[in-house]
Order: sequence, then structure tokens, then C-alpha cells
Amino acid sequence: MRQRLTTRRDFGSHPVPVNIMRANNPSKTLFLTYSIAIAATLATACVETEDVAPAAKSFAPDPSTTYTLVGVQSGKCVEVTEAEPRALQIRNCATSRRNRFKLEPVGGGFYKIHNVETNLCVDIDGQSRADAARLMARPCGDGASQQWSLPEAAPGVVKVNSRHSGKSMDVFATNTADGTNLIQWIPHDQPNQQFRVQVAPAGPLPPLEPAKPAGPVAIGFAAVDGTVTGGGDGAPTVATNVEEATKALTGPAPRVVRLSGTITGTLSVGANKTVEGAPDAVLRGRLEINGGSSNVLVRNLKIVGDSCAKRPGCVADNDAAIAISGRAHHVWIDHCDLSNGGTADLVVTEGADNVTVSWTKLSHSGAAKGKRMGALIGMGKNDKGADGHLRVTFHHDWWAPSLDGAMPRVRFGQVHVFDSYYNAAKNKTGIEAAADAKLVLENNAFQGVAKPHGLLAPSAQIAARGNAYDATVTGSKEARGAGFNPPYAFKLDDAAAVAAMVKAEAGPPHPAPAPSAPAAKK
Repeated sequence: MRQRLTTRRDFGSHPVPVNIMRANNPSKTLFLTYSIAIAATLATACVETEDVAPAAKSFAPDPSTTYTLVGVQSGKCVEVTEAEPRALQIRNCATSRRNRFKLEPVGGGFYKIHNVETNLCVDIDGQSRADAARLMARPCGDGASQQWSLPEAAPGVVKVNSRHSGKSMDVFATNTADGTNLIQWIPHDQPNQQFRVQVAPAGPLPPLEPAKPAGPVAIGFAAVDGTVTGGGDGAPTVATNVEEATKALTGPAPRVVRLSGTITGTLSVGANKTVEGAPDAVLRGRLEINGGSSNVLVRNLKIVGDSCAKRPGCVADNDAAIAISGRAHHVWIDHCDLSNGGTADLVVTEGADNVTVSWTKLSHSGAAKGKRMGALIGMGKNDKGADGHLRVTFHHDWWAPSLDGAMPRVRFGQVHVFDSYYNAAKNKTGIEAAADAKLVLENNAFQGVAKPHGLLAPSAQIAARGNAYDATVTGSKEARGAGFNPPYAFKLDDAAAVAAMVKAEAGPPHPAPAPSAPAAKK
């Protein structure tokens, strides 16, 4: 049997070290983290597709029986999302739908995992062999990416291993929140890679539990293939300095973190967090949401980026007010004020996905150094293609004076901008579509800006409709192609009313937002 041993350098990111990182002794933490991660890596081999063999002791399902797969760590059911693209996620079994599967033998100890409700089979996005590739539901076929072995971890508990990649079904970042995606990852023995195989109840699914009162609801890509609840409705943890904030924001446990006063520095946000500002809160520095994070809500917060204003000789780069990177996903930025980012006020890069920015003001003070850019999507040196990611929605945002360009600038991704207000006078560029970008611009209001939107590459597309341009707008309004069809419900406001509405409501301070439920687009 041919085998190819893989090594990894990002041991701390997922998921073996997570529990060990909680150790009280820092020196032991470092030793244990790397020791366990290295041991797990050395114990695991990625093998060529035709040579992968299932474990000697495997679960033997009855092909005529319908099963549910319940995560050992989360206690939640594996289900197929209702909306396209059909992804696999976890959800409370009492409210889950599309969660019943047939386990159909294909020979050699491998099975198709066939969803009964959708008539689709579990597959790997793009037939990838990479860590963190999402698991999807696709029309059933004969490819190895739809074939899985079921080695027993305990009686009635299995791992789900891919014949195609040799990797295991994995709940992303050890999250337990409803809507967390399933991915493939290098095999290990943690419970987020273990699933109970349970016989599904016969007959129709039981009725859903009564709905709880609606709270804040994200509109846009943050609500596709999952949702954003952040830290939930728990009591907030108040942080008044960078040390307190860092401690509260670390790890995947759900938590609401309220920043108070002026905090200076860089804060990294773990999964399942709400970061909100008290009325006096200002973060002077940077908020990072990276590859270990998902289900993050940032609201009612003013962030002034570190744009080299007080550092002679500084080259402003990589110091956005908010940076979302490394395949982070399901991030909602709402009622915030972002300014003076060195690279840009907001950067979304390295395959980050499912981001919504709503009711937020982006600006730049004339005194600060930097590039005076609004938002850069997919413009990083490691962005080589969207790969189905870099999907961002901007709505009811204020692109304010002193911005010079990138409102936003997009490469590779899909970006929807609607009901937003532009009055960045004397700008050089506005909305920009670079290589392979697809943009849809709807019912936005432009006042006194130059070049509202333009194309930077032959492969770029902009679909523009319903926008309002006043008499002071100059320069190009380029559009080409169909863009894409936003895969979510939303309601457009009258473009003539957008300017007043956004100026009155965008940015903090506001109470926790509770927008009305989105209406279907007409």
C-alpha cells in the first residue's frame, strides 16, 4: 500500500490542542500542545485514493434502515441545508430537518451517505483533499469523494472517513452552535470527529417546537449555509483593557464581550462571540477574526485603525480596523464605525466567507496616514481564487468623506451592495471589480463622488440596477455581465430615501439591533 505522510505547521489552529490550551501552566501548555499535535500528525497518513482501506473494525449498517448521525461533542444532528449550495451542518435534533440518511454499501467496506429528504449524497466541496474543505450534498454518483468508511470509535459511535482524501468528517473549530459547518480534517480522536449512528424514527418528522421570540437577524451572506448568533443572549462580560478583552474573547465558548472606554491594541476573536461596544467604547487598533473563528457578531463598536499617524517612518500595511481572514466564516458586522485602517478599514481575505456588513460607517480622517481605502475583498497575496468563498453583503452602509477608493474593491469573490450611501467627495475610485469578481449593486445613493463603479479586469462583472446618482456625480458608471443571483431574501428601500436613512442610523451607539424579518425580493 502506498502512503504519503503529511506534516502540518498550524498545530494550534484545529482541533487537537483546543482543550489542552486551557491548561493553567503556560510551559506545560506549550509542551502538551505541540506534543499531542505532533503525535496526532505522525499517527495519521493521507493515502492515495485507490489505496485507502477502511479500518478493520467498522460499523455495519443495515442498508434498508434510515439513520441519523448525532455529533458526540455537540449532541446535535447532521443535516443538509435547505438553501443552495447544499452544505452539511449541525442543528438541534428537535428542530433539524433533512437529517435522515441511508448508508448504502458500495463495496470494500465503504458507503454512500444518502440523504432521504433531498435525495443527495454527502460529498467533498470541489473534490478537494485539503483540510477544512466543506462537506456538501450533491447528486449521487460513483466518485470516491462520495464514499465513506465507518470505523467504530465505540459501540454505536463511528468516525466518518473519506475514501477520496483519507480525512475525517469534522465539526468546524469544535463549535457546537446550530448552523456550524461540517468539514474534512486530518483524523484525530477528539469528539468533534465522532458521531452516534441512531435509527431514525419511522414516519413523518415531528412538528417543530414553537419558535422563540425573534432576536437580531443577519440579512445577506452571513445567513447563508448557517447563521450568526454570536455569544447568544447571555449576560455580557465587560472588558476595560486589552488584557481583559483578550481573555474574554479567547476560545470557542459562547460569550458576549462588551468593551468599555478606550482600549488600545489588537484583539483576536474566537468562535461564538459577540463583541459589542458600550456607549463610550473605542478600540484603537485592530480586530482580527481568523481561520479558527466563526459565528462572530461585532456590533455597536467604534474602531479607529492603527494607520501610522503617530509612528514616523511607518509603512501602513496590514493594519485594517477589522481583518477577516484564513477561512473564517459567518461574521456579521452591524452598526459599527470603522476608520483610519492603514490597508483599508475592512479586509476580507484568504478564503473567508459568509460575511455581512450592515448599518456601518467607513471613513478616514484627513490627518491620518495610510491608503484611505474602504474595504478590500480577496485582494491579499494568498488569494488565488474564490473557491466558492469570499461572499460578502454590504447593506445600509455609509461610505463617508475622506475615503479615496475601494468602496469596496473586490477580486474573485461575490459581493452584493444594496441600500448604501456614498458621499466620499474627491475620491479617486469608488466600487471596483477586479479579476473574476462578481458584484451586484442595487438601490444605492451616490452624491458628489467620482467614478461610482468601475471594472478593472476583463473577467470582472458588475450588475447595477436601481441606483441613484445626483448631478454632482462624475466619472464612470461601468457595468458588464449579470453578476450573480443573491441566494437570500432581502427587501430594497427606495434609493431616493437611502441617504437620509443611512446618515441617521449607521454607526454606533444604538441598542442591540432588531431589524424586521427580511421580505422576499420582488
